[in-house]
Amino acid sequence: MIFYKFFVHLFLVLYSTTIYTLSPSCCCSNTTFLIDLFVKKVVFNVLCINSAMNPKFLAFLLLLPAMASASSPWFVGEMSARVSFSGEIDVVPSEQDNYLNWLEGSFFIVPQESNVQSSRLVSISPHAYSFLTDQFGNDYLSFRWESPSAGTLAYSVLWDVNTSRLKYALTSAGSLDQTYSPDIQLYLQPDNLTTWTGYMKSKAQSLVNGSNNTLEAARRLSLWVSSQIRYDRSCWDVSYPASRVFVERIGVCDEFTNLFISLCRSVGIPARYVEGLVYSSQEWNFHAWAEIYTDRWVPIDPTYNEVGFVDSSHITLASVKGDDNVFNTLNWQGLGISVNFGVEDLDVMMEDPSVSKLLHLSLKMKDELASSEIINVTAKVSNLANSPVVATCSLSMPPEMLLLDDKEKSVLLSPQGAHDLSWRIAPPPDLDQQWLHKMPLQVSCFPGTNVTEMVTVDPRKTMALVPQAVITDLTVLNRTAVLIVLRSSGTKELEDLIATVCLSDLREVCFNKTVDQLGAGESSEIQFKNLPINDGTVVSAKVSSRELEAYSEELLLSELESPRRTEQPAIQPETVPDLNVGADQNQLIILTIILILVLVVIAAFAAVCSRR
Repeated sequence: MIFYKFFVHLFLVLYSTTIYTLSPSCCCSNTTFLIDLFVKKVVFNVLCINSAMNPKFLAFLLLLPAMASASSPWFVGEMSARVSFSGEIDVVPSEQDNYLNWLEGSFFIVPQESNVQSSRLVSISPHAYSFLTDQFGNDYLSFRWESPSAGTLAYSVLWDVNTSRLKYALTSAGSLDQTYSPDIQLYLQPDNLTTWTGYMKSKAQSLVNGSNNTLEAARRLSLWVSSQIRYDRSCWDVSYPASRVFVERIGVCDEFTNLFISLCRSVGIPARYVEGLVYSSQEWNFHAWAEIYTDRWVPIDPTYNEVGFVDSSHITLASVKGDDNVFNTLNWQGLGISVNFGVEDLDVMMEDPSVSKLLHLSLKMKDELASSEIINVTAKVSNLANSPVVATCSLSMPPEMLLLDDKEKSVLLSPQGAHDLSWRIAPPPDLDQQWLHKMPLQVSCFPGTNVTEMVTVDPRKTMALVPQAVITDLTVLNRTAVLIVLRSSGTKELEDLIATVCLSDLREVCFNKTVDQLGAGESSEIQFKNLPINDGTVVSAKVSSRELEAYSEELLLSELESPRRTEQPAIQPETVPDLNVGADQNQLIILTIILILVLVVIAAFAAVCSRR
């Protein structure tokens, strides 16, 4: 049996080390992840038969690399990629007598040159093309076809792109009371998709109060957008205005970005819209993020909550005032002809991603826990750079564990500075008492670092269940509605909670709603409607039951009049391309087959040893 256990552990160590050396955590595709799960399933079923090992302990050991494989591209510090854009234009006669003298198509498919991004044109078709520049200084491509026939016109462009987005230090965190030049003041004005209401401005102001600089204010706004807006692919085909996203709280990267820009501009932070590409840890996709102005333009991606720096899988195609200003167009001269965008395709082959380590991370927590024991997992995050760095950190652990806190937190670190981030967690009360349970806890931080520790849960020891709750967000949505977000931050399931919103003007008026049940670690959104909210109203909230009380901070409403927006062109429809992930998995598949064969040999050898 000793030989048996030894070979089990040896295989798992060799397998996990090898597969994630060839396929780094930031670049694992679905194929890698599925192969990983398949091999581990084989290991578990073949090697654990008749074994005296704790199967749950082994299962959690197997989970560790899987946790890494599911991570975002937070670890891409420098990158080289071959990027292919291609598509078709459909030319269809709409009348019997028709002609087409010429057709021009303009496309934002040019990687923009900067100190963190460079590109080289490899090939292009058709050959009748030109590079043009828009009003914001972005290069774009224009193709021209002379007297084309009805049918399908094809175009394709191939680029080599290099990015190194963590290479240059931020020279300034900015000042919230600085004066901007006229060309920067343009980015303080609302447009079709970023017009804010007075309620949005009040919320933004409450978030940035106490900020010492522009970067800290933007960090708070990005964290709020990232945590409060739910990613929903049903919003893919249309861009919704920030005012709608603020109320409905769903969207994709366009909505995250437009809401963030709107909140920034409402409190006097210049912000602009960036169109580009990104790698999501599963696929390459078109993407949107933002930039704010300090003493230069600084990138912020509220979808991934990357602030001050963004990972190097971000490829910039255009930086503009708003979403309205970047879209592909078709122009032609003819009669009796219908011209439309056809199929579009994007293919990206990422080569040689490397890690740029700007942070150092260490964890501190208890080594052994009882069931339902609440502890703090504390991560000390140290800035290794000669630049301000916003560290965004996320805690991952097995689903059995209870997270009683926000999953993701962030902090602005001064050059060479350090700060502690903490998460409240607890083991569940219903673990199998026959085993000691090893639980892996991993904290990953952007830019580019992570650390994993194991805790042991002894379910034979128990702690009393604790009833606790906290109001994590209070937002006045409009003149009649208030939304509060409530979280159970204890280990006991809560029942019969009374949520209360109070409005104080000349007198205080309170409104109640009942929450029947809230499980440990769960959150609930509670919306109050038909409220009499006015300029100058102070809004507060609390939640109570027989066992607890929790309060929110007061929110003072002021300047509720919406700003005047500038005239903008009408929103243009976008065509969603078919996307392919460019990743060569052949080497990984061959290696996995070899490892499975080795596994079979080890299993046979172990079986012989056990019989002897």
